Amino acid sequence: MAQFKLKNIFTRKRVIRFTLLLFVLALVGFVFTLSTPKVVALKQTKVVKLEGKTMHLMAEVEVHNANYFPITLREIQSQIFINDQPVALSQKSDKLVLASRSNTTVELDVTLDVKSLAKIYAALQKQDECEVTVKGSYALKTLVSTFKLRNSNTQTINLKDNRDQISKFTIGKEGLKVQNLKTSSGLGGMNISMKLGLKNEHPFDYKINYLDVDITPANNSSKLGHWRLPRQKVIHAHTLEYLPVKFQIASDKLLSALSVIYSKKVKAVGVCQVVIAGEVFDIPIKQAISLPAHQLVSSQF
Repeated sequence: MAQFKLKNIFTRKRVIRFTLLLFVLALVGFVFTLSTPKVVALKQTKVVKLEGKTMHLMAEVEVHNANYFPITLREIQSQIFINDQPVALSQKSDKLVLASRSNTTVELDVTLDVKSLAKIYAALQKQDECEVTVKGSYALKTLVSTFKLRNSNTQTINLKDNRDQISKFTIGKEGLKVQNLKTSSGLGGMNISMKLGLKNEHPFDYKINYLDVDITPANNSSKLGHWRLPRQKVIHAHTLEYLPVKFQIASDKLLSALSVIYSKKVKAVGVCQVVIAGEVFDIPIKQAISLPAHQLVSSQF
């Protein structure tokens, strides 16, 4: 009868193979228990260029790693949906290390489909929030191997508190600017003329089909006058364009207009229809406009 010997079973080669198998199983278990990184905030975006109906952007986002250990990612590729409509693709090819239990700022290359965004833009203007879904894949790098993983993350975005970002995209972060403010008395009230500046901070031209706003004091909604852009206007890339503005404050509104001299601001409330890459966007305007103090002193307010 053959003698049973442990050394015949646990040979050096078998021990090494068994150890490697346990290590691989541990890695597989690690992957399946990994908490998927999630985008928790969009910090800022910058338009790089516009090609046809594709807008290339650099997006700075915050990614949260809920794990108790740092993880290394590569080759991040995602498709972005707004209310189930695919609107953009994002990617990052170089190595990214996410610190444990914290947020890491990440720069992503994003391609936005302007036509797809235009399809849902009107509906978004009527909503206070929307769902943004990110579906994609990333490579998780470990000590011995790289795992290709897929993920899907849906978040509800508050639109009501972020609508001013839309107008800033069109008229610039610093808002509308005023030059050559003049006032004069006329039949029925006071005539106001000024030049109103719109700044295009982007590397492409866009066209304004119309700009239609009510002029009110900055601190209330009492309508002082009304202004409408008389014709279409192209706002060229990286330029500050001034448009001539004229309106009248009726005699019965002059008392309300007195608050303007103290705040040195008026407010424009209305809509601006913008054409980008042949697609039309009706952008709400609710913009406080700073007035030149030295011109107000010499005015007839």
